Amino acid sequence: MREGHSYVSDGKSHLMDFKVNGADVGGELQLNRPQAVHVSARVAANLDPIPAEKTGRPLHWDIEHARIPGTREVPVEVLVNGQSVAKKNVLADGAIRDIAFDLPLAKSSWIALRILPSSHTNPVFAIVDGKPIRASRRSAE
Repeated sequence: MREGHSYVSDGKSHLMDFKVNGADVGGELQLNRPQAVHVSARVAANLDPIPAEKTGRPLHWDIEHARIPGTREVPVEVLVNGQSVAKKNVLADGAIRDIAFDLPLAKSSWIALRILPSSHTNPVFAIVDGKPIRASRRSAE
């Protein structure tokens, strides 16, 4: 992996090159006022066309549990301080796809992507008007 490129994978789902206004994972984005931010990533997921048997284990970290019933799609979510604020469905056929979101950001926050329950990026920290991030204890969990 090249420096400056983020990559999260469980073997069947991949979140790559996640950025917020060009800031990399673990980085800090300085904003002088509340404003919209541009979230981008490259995403790939792979599910068999026919759903696999469920394991029955509620916390099994397999992308099969993310499948939208009746489809071969999985949702990719943007998290702001632990809350899902936007999502796009991605066809899980193994192809790499670019995704992007434009989101309003009212206060200092951490921002991440996930395919629940299989993949979750580390955050990008967005600092608005020099104020600290005041996320809840629940968001840290």
